[in-house]
Amino acid sequence: MLLSSSFSPDGRQIVYARGGVGDQPDIFTARVDGSHARPITARRCGRAPGLGV
Repeated sequence: MLLSSSFSPDGRQIVYARGGVGDQPDIFTARVDGSHARPITARRCGRAPGLGV
């Protein structure tokens, strides 16, 4: 389940949080088209992800 998302300042990437193990969110980055998804962390996220905007 997607919990939160944000675009990078240049609009080329997104960062998003989705439900992980035990209902704790995991954070990922990806290109806007959804390709090249890469996990950033598997630790609990205390707030919505952002890319420095």
